[in-house]
Amino acid sequence: MRVQLLALVALVTGCSSPVGPSGHATYTSGVPLLVINGNCVAGQCTPLRVLAFPGQDRQPGTPGGLWSLDLGVVSQPQTCLFIPPSAIFRIIGQNGNGTADTLAIRWTSENPLSLAAVPLSANLSTAQPSTGDFTPATESTWHVTLPGPAVVEGGAGCPK
Repeated sequence: MRVQLLALVALVTGCSSPVGPSGHATYTSGVPLLVINGNCVAGQCTPLRVLAFPGQDRQPGTPGGLWSLDLGVVSQPQTCLFIPPSAIFRIIGQNGNGTADTLAIRWTSENPLSLAAVPLSANLSTAQPSTGDFTPATESTWHVTLPGPAVVEGGAGCPK
Protein backbone atom coordinates (compact mmCIF):
# COMPACT_ATOMS: atom_id res chain seq x y z
CA MET A 1 0.00 0.00 0.00
CA ARG A 2 1.54 3.26 -1.12
CA VAL A 3 0.14 6.31 0.61
CA GLN A 4 0.91 9.76 -0.71
CA LEU A 5 0.63 12.68 1.66
CA LEU A 6 -3.02 13.62 1.46
CA ALA A 7 -4.42 13.56 4.98
CA LEU A 8 -7.87 14.55 6.10
CA VAL A 9 -9.17 14.60 9.62
CA ALA A 10 -12.77 13.73 10.32
CA LEU A 11 -13.75 14.17 13.94
CA VAL A 12 -16.72 12.19 15.16
CA THR A 13 -18.51 13.69 18.12
CA GLY A 14 -22.06 12.45 18.02
CA CYS A 15 -24.58 15.21 17.39
CA SER A 16 -22.36 18.16 18.25
CA SER A 17 -20.37 20.06 15.65
CA PRO A 18 -16.59 19.86 16.08
CA VAL A 19 -15.87 23.16 14.33
CA GLY A 20 -16.35 26.46 16.14
CA PRO A 21 -16.46 30.02 14.78
CA SER A 22 -12.64 30.24 14.62
CA GLY A 23 -12.53 27.30 12.21
CA HIS A 24 -10.89 25.16 14.88
CA ALA A 25 -12.50 22.21 16.59
CA THR A 26 -14.47 22.73 19.77
CA TYR A 27 -16.52 20.17 21.62
CA THR A 28 -19.64 20.64 23.69
CA SER A 29 -19.86 17.12 25.07
CA GLY A 30 -17.57 14.39 26.29
CA VAL A 31 -15.32 14.06 29.33
CA PRO A 32 -14.81 17.47 31.05
CA LEU A 33 -11.24 18.79 31.35
CA LEU A 34 -10.47 21.81 33.56
CA VAL A 35 -7.42 23.58 32.10
CA ILE A 36 -5.62 26.05 34.35
CA ASN A 37 -3.72 28.62 32.29
CA GLY A 38 -0.16 28.71 33.69
CA ASN A 39 0.58 31.80 31.56
CA CYS A 40 -1.48 34.19 33.69
CA VAL A 41 0.42 37.00 35.45
CA ALA A 42 -1.36 39.64 37.53
CA GLY A 43 -4.70 38.74 35.97
CA GLN A 44 -3.42 38.92 32.37
CA CYS A 45 -3.48 35.60 30.53
CA THR A 46 -1.79 34.63 27.28
CA PRO A 47 -4.28 32.56 25.23
CA LEU A 48 -3.31 28.94 24.61
CA ARG A 49 -4.66 26.35 22.15
CA VAL A 50 -5.08 22.97 23.88
CA LEU A 51 -4.35 19.90 21.76
CA ALA A 52 -5.00 16.26 22.63
CA PHE A 53 -2.79 13.58 21.08
CA PRO A 54 -4.09 10.02 20.76
CA GLY A 55 -1.59 7.47 22.14
CA GLN A 56 1.27 6.03 20.10
CA ASP A 57 -0.82 2.99 19.11
CA ARG A 58 -3.21 5.38 17.32
CA GLN A 59 -0.57 7.56 15.60
CA PRO A 60 -0.18 6.75 11.90
CA GLY A 61 3.37 8.11 11.53
CA THR A 62 2.59 10.52 8.69
CA PRO A 63 5.22 13.10 7.68
CA GLY A 64 2.75 15.90 8.55
CA GLY A 65 3.30 15.48 12.29
CA LEU A 66 1.33 13.84 15.06
CA TRP A 67 -2.44 13.52 14.84
CA SER A 68 -4.10 15.77 17.42
CA LEU A 69 -7.58 16.93 18.41
CA ASP A 70 -8.06 20.67 18.88
CA LEU A 71 -9.90 20.88 22.22
CA GLY A 72 -10.15 24.68 22.20
CA VAL A 73 -8.59 27.89 23.49
CA VAL A 74 -7.91 28.86 27.10
CA SER A 75 -7.76 32.66 27.43
CA GLN A 76 -8.87 33.01 31.07
CA PRO A 77 -7.18 31.75 34.27
CA GLN A 78 -9.13 28.51 33.86
CA THR A 79 -11.46 27.05 31.25
CA CYS A 80 -13.55 23.91 31.04
CA LEU A 81 -13.03 22.03 27.77
CA PHE A 82 -14.40 18.67 26.67
CA ILE A 83 -12.58 15.59 25.41
CA PRO A 84 -14.81 14.08 22.70
CA PRO A 85 -16.09 10.50 22.96
CA SER A 86 -14.34 9.51 19.71
CA ALA A 87 -12.46 10.74 16.65
CA ILE A 88 -11.33 9.32 13.31
CA PHE A 89 -8.16 10.25 11.42
CA ARG A 90 -8.27 9.43 7.73
CA ILE A 91 -5.23 9.18 5.50
CA ILE A 92 -6.36 9.33 1.90
CA GLY A 93 -3.86 8.39 -0.74
CA GLN A 94 -3.44 6.67 -4.02
CA ASN A 95 -2.12 3.21 -4.90
CA GLY A 96 0.49 2.76 -7.62
CA ASN A 97 -2.26 1.75 -10.07
CA GLY A 98 -4.21 5.00 -9.47
CA THR A 99 -6.97 3.56 -7.28
CA ALA A 100 -7.91 5.28 -4.02
CA ASP A 101 -6.35 4.04 -0.80
CA THR A 102 -7.80 5.14 2.54
CA LEU A 103 -6.67 4.26 6.05
CA ALA A 104 -9.00 5.19 8.96
CA ILE A 105 -7.64 5.23 12.51
CA ARG A 106 -10.26 5.41 15.26
CA TRP A 107 -9.67 6.79 18.75
CA THR A 108 -12.16 6.63 21.66
CA SER A 109 -12.06 8.05 25.18
CA GLU A 110 -11.21 4.52 26.36
CA ASN A 111 -7.81 4.86 24.64
CA PRO A 112 -4.79 6.81 26.00
CA LEU A 113 -4.35 10.49 25.24
CA SER A 114 -1.78 13.18 26.11
CA LEU A 115 -2.04 16.99 25.99
CA ALA A 116 -0.15 20.09 24.91
CA ALA A 117 -0.83 23.82 24.99
CA VAL A 118 0.57 25.96 22.19
CA PRO A 119 0.41 29.65 21.30
CA LEU A 120 -2.42 30.57 18.94
CA SER A 121 0.15 31.38 16.23
CA ALA A 122 1.94 27.99 16.51
CA ASN A 123 2.46 25.67 13.57
CA LEU A 124 0.30 22.74 14.70
CA SER A 125 2.19 20.23 12.54
CA THR A 126 5.21 20.55 14.84
CA ALA A 127 3.27 20.39 18.14
CA GLN A 128 4.27 17.67 20.62
CA PRO A 129 2.53 16.45 23.80
CA SER A 130 3.81 17.81 27.12
CA THR A 131 1.86 15.58 29.50
CA GLY A 132 1.96 11.87 30.08
CA ASP A 133 -0.78 9.60 28.78
CA PHE A 134 -4.11 9.29 30.56
CA THR A 135 -7.32 7.49 29.61
CA PRO A 136 -10.24 9.96 29.67
CA ALA A 137 -13.02 7.38 30.24
CA THR A 138 -11.48 6.19 33.54
CA GLU A 139 -12.62 9.35 35.42
CA SER A 140 -15.72 11.55 35.22
CA THR A 141 -13.62 14.75 35.06
CA TRP A 142 -9.94 15.78 34.76
CA HIS A 143 -7.76 18.82 35.49
CA VAL A 144 -4.32 20.04 34.39
CA THR A 145 -2.14 23.17 34.44
CA LEU A 146 -0.67 24.06 31.05
CA PRO A 147 1.66 24.91 29.31
CA GLY A 148 4.69 22.82 30.12
CA PRO A 149 5.21 19.35 31.50
CA ALA A 150 2.30 18.43 33.71
CA VAL A 151 0.36 15.52 35.11
CA VAL A 152 -3.29 15.26 34.09
CA GLU A 153 -5.21 14.33 37.25
CA GLY A 154 -8.66 12.83 37.64
CA GLY A 155 -11.36 14.37 39.81
CA ALA A 156 -11.71 17.97 41.06
CA GLY A 157 -12.31 19.21 37.54
CA CYS A 158 -14.93 21.38 35.94
CA PRO A 159 -17.59 22.82 38.25
CA LYS A 160 -21.08 21.40 37.76
